[in-house]
Amino acid sequence: MAAMAVASCDSAEAALRVADDAEFGFVPVPDVGSGSEFPCSVRTQNCRAGHKCMPSREGGGAWETHRCVPVADEPRAPGEPCTLGEPPWFGHDDCERGAMCWYVDPETGQGTCIAIHTGSSLHQICPNPLDAPMEWSNGVFLPCFARCNPLAPDCRVDEGCYGVVSWRADFVCLPDATQGRDVAGQPCEFTNACAPGFTCIGGADVPGCDGAGCCTPYCDLDDPDCPPGTDCQPWDPPLVVPGQENAGICRV
Repeated sequence: MAAMAVASCDSAEAALRVADDAEFGFVPVPDVGSGSEFPCSVRTQNCRAGHKCMPSREGGGAWETHRCVPVADEPRAPGEPCTLGEPPWFGHDDCERGAMCWYVDPETGQGTCIAIHTGSSLHQICPNPLDAPMEWSNGVFLPCFARCNPLAPDCRVDEGCYGVVSWRADFVCLPDATQGRDVAGQPCEFTNACAPGFTCIGGADVPGCDGAGCCTPYCDLDDPDCPPGTDCQPWDPPLVVPGQENAGICRV
């Protein structure tokens, strides 16, 4: 499983980033900024009737622009199965307006619709209030991911609960890129290269780590249980999401 636009793990904050590999549902390296002028707005969905505004990877790498594409005749809602159109990642799919096809199997082109958040960069709104709005690639990629608690995760069987940073720190369900491999304490380059229950932090904070970053377990601040040489410490930056306050990480 290849990973593109791999993020550095030189610091705990950098380690919150995740790889940019659309084939496996990885999300882009966080790059929040003021954005630029796009052909349309995914927040306001200002395309003409019968069309929707979608993020596009026209250069084949990072999400770089928005474009108007036709809405399918029988559009699918968030949570329903979907099919990625051709050419892939140009915005074509059979999800409804305000949604996009994600978790796509690269062999079949089948995935699941997820919502794109509305509102503004300071007031982001997901249709499901339990989802977390993410903002990456200078405002091009604006998905809503299911929020979770790493101490009691309820993500899909092929996902893990991972800490990420967008406009704030949060825990969301993302694809498990380990494919069942045991990577505890092993080097990592992006967040979901660690197994569910673990996260990628700076290597200097993990005893015996020989990489820029290594996988370390989450822990309960009220009932810590960490490997020798590490303590259960609060997430940095602090989490402000109800139900996630006790989630920490084991680090030197």
